[in-house]
Amino acid sequence: MRIPNFYIVERTADSITAEADLTPDLDWFKGHFDYQAIMPGVGQLWLVAYLCREYLNIDVTGSGTSFDVVKYIRTIFPENRVLFCIYIKNRRKMEFAIKNAADPDVVYTTGKCTLVDSSVNCTLVDSSVNCTLVDSSVN
Repeated sequence: MRIPNFYIVERTADSITAEADLTPDLDWFKGHFDYQAIMPGVGQLWLVAYLCREYLNIDVTGSGTSFDVVKYIRTIFPENRVLFCIYIKNRRKMEFAIKNAADPDVVYTTGKCTLVDSSVNCTLVDSSVNCTLVDSSVN
């Protein structure tokens, strides 16, 4: 599967902001829809999960996690340049927003994810972010 190239705008121990061009050749645009290609919600969530896994070392698709709220506010079309803004809150929640890169006041999608069975410990070492999930049921 082809994914967009991400350009890291900002990265901390518990957040990442990445810019991406959503080009028409991405698999998610094919067949969704024939008359006007749009970025489906599942593709947006997949890219958020990808960024969490690759850059924050957090698996938001694993057991014990849930997307509590996802709001699709505006449609994302091919050729949109977007910002993926992802934040870890209180070691147990992930919040994200997908925004227009040229005008960050234009928000496409927002959401929240709860890490139910785990907490997240993040540290910034040099330019790398190391996060681990710690089972909260273990004393």
